[in-house]
Amino acid sequence: MRFTATLALLILFNTAYSQNWNKQTNKIELTGKIVDGESNSPLEFATVSVYNDLDTSLVDGTLTNNTGNFSLKVSPGNYFLKLEFISYESKTIDLEAIDKSQKLIDLGSYLLAQESTLLEDVEIVADRSETVFALDKRIFTVGKDLANRGGSAEDILDNVPSVTVDIEGNVSLRGSSGVRILIDGRPSGLVGVGNTNGLRSIAANMIEKVEVITNPSARYEAEGMAGIINIILKKNETHGFNGSFDLTGGYPTRNGASANLNYRKNNINWFVNYGINYNENPGGGFALQDQLRTDDITLSDQRQITSIDRENERTGTYNSIRFGLDYFFTEKDQLTGSFLHRVSDENNLYSLNFRDYLADIDDFGFDPLWTRDTEELKGLDSREFSDGLDSDLLYNNILRTDTEFENEKNLEYQLNYRKEFSSRDHTFNASVQYREKSEDEGSELLSKYEEGLPGSQDPLNQNSLNSESENTWLIQLDYVHPISKDQKWE
Repeated sequence: MRFTATLALLILFNTAYSQNWNKQTNKIELTGKIVDGESNSPLEFATVSVYNDLDTSLVDGTLTNNTGNFSLKVSPGNYFLKLEFISYESKTIDLEAIDKSQKLIDLGSYLLAQESTLLEDVEIVADRSETVFALDKRIFTVGKDLANRGGSAEDILDNVPSVTVDIEGNVSLRGSSGVRILIDGRPSGLVGVGNTNGLRSIAANMIEKVEVITNPSARYEAEGMAGIINIILKKNETHGFNGSFDLTGGYPTRNGASANLNYRKNNINWFVNYGINYNENPGGGFALQDQLRTDDITLSDQRQITSIDRENERTGTYNSIRFGLDYFFTEKDQLTGSFLHRVSDENNLYSLNFRDYLADIDDFGFDPLWTRDTEELKGLDSREFSDGLDSDLLYNNILRTDTEFENEKNLEYQLNYRKEFSSRDHTFNASVQYREKSEDEGSELLSKYEEGLPGSQDPLNQNSLNSESENTWLIQLDYVHPISKDQKWE
């Protein structure tokens, strides 16, 4: 029995092995090669897949070796090949019917073409830090903050840390006035020490960055003891035509428009900046004075309460245009000629209304303000207090108005040569500049008294007119040579 069972198992194993051996020996080997369609170089790790032609099922697959060759085995039948490689167009190959009489089939070489994709645009965006700390200055990039759009240079400076601009346009740096303001590193007819009206005419969209120099070196003029603020205007040097336009509006009335355009072809770059702003700035206030005085005739003590109403409105139209061209001898040698024209027209109206109430101390019927403590005065409504005064005690009512106009015109011509050496910080600059400035300013002051009151007088009318002009030539040479990260020679 044991011999019979062992013999049966040997016969069964031999039959199964023979069937599997026959199946392997009946397969046909397929070989071939895949190469690049342009360079004809072999493609390593390309995918070769064999599919059944009847039901498109996957039969087998392999990868090419470092010479681009592949090899795989299939049973007799009908098949097709699919050749694939990353960034190349796939290719499908229909094979002729394979019968068992074939042992090896060389399919030859197949060329795969690189897949091309047409891109509409490729945009490269460089993001600069909003604040950069250099050896002798801090640089603030304009444009990242949308709050800067639509305003003027005044608004830009007021958003720069350590710089403040008051309602009159006066600029101070770290609390100190007398700041020297430069445009593109040079004095300009737009601004200067004690002349900041030009800041309103420079649209924020025309400014690229602001440099705050708190410790100026010897190459700067001695003006501006508190420091120097350098306003860098935009000037695109990209090839072709480029431009941007801005329209703004606000309340109280704050309307403006600006345009920045440039066109560069070969070695010449044309640029133009234009900005116009119209602003209305209303304001007002109220004050109350309570004082003790002595009558000049009776020498008796009297009490005078004065209420003061103030209203003002500043309006102005500001136009500025700057255009010129750059000529590039090389990428590191550049000659620039530019022209700037600014016109501003301001009209300001101020009115002050004084109401004087005068009587003996006891006639007012309430305690004087000077006898009250600080906390009580803080809670006092000055207007209600004034409205409660007895009209019979009104001594005088004066309305003073000041109608003021201010017209200003600036012209500026500039020629500048710049050369860069081994780095952007190693530079030589030579410039010649001519500036013309004229200003006409006048006021009409009128004091009108209410008739029938004890202190009434005849109206008083005063006029003032001031005209001034200046012409300035500037010739300047600057050479900067960095020695190390923390040192440079100027």
